[in-house]
Amino acid sequence: MKSVIIPLVKCKTGSLSDVNNYRAIAISTAVSKLSESVLSVCIKTEDYVDAYQFGFSAGCSTSMCTNIITLVLWISCVHVIIDALNYFLDLNVEID
Repeated sequence: MKSVIIPLVKCKTGSLSDVNNYRAIAISTAVSKLSESVLSVCIKTEDYVDAYQFGFSAGCSTSMCTNIITLVLWISCVHVIIDALNYFLDLNVEID
């Protein structure tokens, strides 16, 4: 199934020679659109999408991804500090 990609001008008052003034749209066949919608429904209902998939998901954004990465790094740092303190305290017990 092929789609035809057509450049569409974003800002008609802007320069028509500027490449950044265009966005691409795809004109698909009816069969292609139907199969995409069926596939989309199957993916969303069957829970094929990973819990940490943030792009192209309703209600998700990259800021959520950044928050999760920050939280994971913070927890990892806390575990390293706790392990270091436990090691230090364990050495103090053996020396005494």
